[in-house]
Amino acid sequence: MNGNRTWSLWLAGTLVSFAWWERKALLSRIPEKPSETLTATVRRWMGVKPRAPRRFVLVPVFTAFCAYLFLHFVAGRFNA
Repeated sequence: MNGNRTWSLWLAGTLVSFAWWERKALLSRIPEKPSETLTATVRRWMGVKPRAPRRFVLVPVFTAFCAYLFLHFVAGRFNA
């Protein structure tokens, strides 16, 4: 299997599984409980909501990772 097909299958599987879990979280939402969506979960892990001291480390790390992905994918920087 070549690289294009391998990465296409990986990306398709990732997107389908994300859509499945996100849909499940949105449809089973209980108003009194925290959301189980990926966004809400990552915010809890990073200490954004509810607020936790780890947010001062994890939010900049996550932002730097997103900036790296942008530069890597869009601008072609940091390529092997």
